[in-house]
Amino acid sequence: MKKIFVSFFAAFLCLQSSAQQVNLFTIPNQSAHFIRMPSRHASQEIDAVFFNPAGTTKMKEGFHFSINNQVLNQIIDLESSYVFYNENPKNYPGRVTGFFFPSIMIAYNVKKVSFHLAALMVGGTGGIQYDNLPVSDRGIADIPTVLKESFLNGLDSRIFNETGVNPMYSDISNYRFDFRNNGLGYSPGIQAGMAYEVNEYISVSADVRFTRQVVSSEGYVENIQIYNEHHGGWQSPSTLLRYIAEEENQPFYNSIANIYDDLSGDRLIDVKQTGNGITPIFGANITPTPKLNIGLKYEHRTKTTLTTTVFNGKDGGGVFTQGEKIRSDIPGFFSVGLGYDITDRLRVHLGSRVFIMNNIDFNGREAYFDGNYFEVESALQYRLFDNFFISGGYTFMRPKVKNEFQNDVDFWIPGHTGALGFRWDAFKEVSFNVGGLFTQFVSHSATQSHLYADGNSLASVPEDYEPVYDITYRKKAFILAFGIDFRFSKKNKKEDTR
Repeated sequence: MKKIFVSFFAAFLCLQSSAQQVNLFTIPNQSAHFIRMPSRHASQEIDAVFFNPAGTTKMKEGFHFSINNQVLNQIIDLESSYVFYNENPKNYPGRVTGFFFPSIMIAYNVKKVSFHLAALMVGGTGGIQYDNLPVSDRGIADIPTVLKESFLNGLDSRIFNETGVNPMYSDISNYRFDFRNNGLGYSPGIQAGMAYEVNEYISVSADVRFTRQVVSSEGYVENIQIYNEHHGGWQSPSTLLRYIAEEENQPFYNSIANIYDDLSGDRLIDVKQTGNGITPIFGANITPTPKLNIGLKYEHRTKTTLTTTVFNGKDGGGVFTQGEKIRSDIPGFFSVGLGYDITDRLRVHLGSRVFIMNNIDFNGREAYFDGNYFEVESALQYRLFDNFFISGGYTFMRPKVKNEFQNDVDFWIPGHTGALGFRWDAFKEVSFNVGGLFTQFVSHSATQSHLYADGNSLASVPEDYEPVYDITYRKKAFILAFGIDFRFSKKNKKEDTR
């Protein structure tokens, strides 16, 4: 019988390994320049090392260095309804925080060549904390109904027919449990490359990036209890079943209690998944006129396999396996940016980035992609004083995935982003970049399927039961970024204002 029940409460568990992959589209983590002016694919400043590598040839000759950090804050709100929740609808808040998301970019320009290097976050969400999740709540919410429909209603009815007394063993009115999950996801990378100025109009570049994906999860589901007002109040399912076995002299219920000892026992998780990948990157920069600049870049997909490490045997009751390998590719993309000087003081940037989703392995979830992810960007920069620039912009991002792709800890929804900031050239060799960025994601509601009691044949399904639940995905993000740029130039090519 235990084999029949062994998968009964898989939904207790905090997270599934396929849902642990880093969400690369949540927060940009490359530079303070982007946070103050969110369209950088035509950049000719030091952050071009990431956004427009071929554009690095347009900087002055000499040494250029930039260090940036971002403070991340993202609020997540899941709202779900399910027939057996102890309240409907129910909210599940989560919070992402990160105080240290740095990037360092270096370039050395000599004549027509730019050599550059960067250490930065390719993607990630930082640290996230949940006090509950629908995936766990649904599985536990099934317990009272499974007990009543499969074991206790019939027992109450039989005793009543034989004695005229209703013992009300099936009067289970509530459930509760302790839950906590702390997750972390990020993808640091090291990039190196070279750009060459073919002539005054065209530059080309070639780069390679080594990226490491790191995803960890630590948490628990503990102290699962049900409430029976007439027989013991709050207690574990096993306690109630053993009470019935003794009270009614029914050893069968001791057998069920033994199974529930395992199935509704505490689940502890402490796992980390890590993997590496190599990304080829190619770019071109086109300057048809002194006022117009066009940046082009292609990043190839990054094949990545994550290997699971389980600490202290905390595998979530068998959900995670030591040494298990799963694919978590980073999709390739093509970007284009345009920068134009409207006046000597006002510059506009436009850009777009399209991720190619049809050739990656995402541990099976790629079957639910519904097209390529894309974003469009616009930004303005105004020279308020000779050494002070104000900037801002707007970005729209849209992933295209089917409802089946979404899950409690990794869901992709469209977002609108606004940003403001400034650049201050404090000295000839030193500039400061400061910016704030806010993203309001578009909420998405869906009806998802739920397999009652994990589809166990011994769990009697209530009449008129619908194996679905409703869920709405919401989130918003706010970022503060600070950066400092250094320039040690040999001679002037042009002013670094782009």
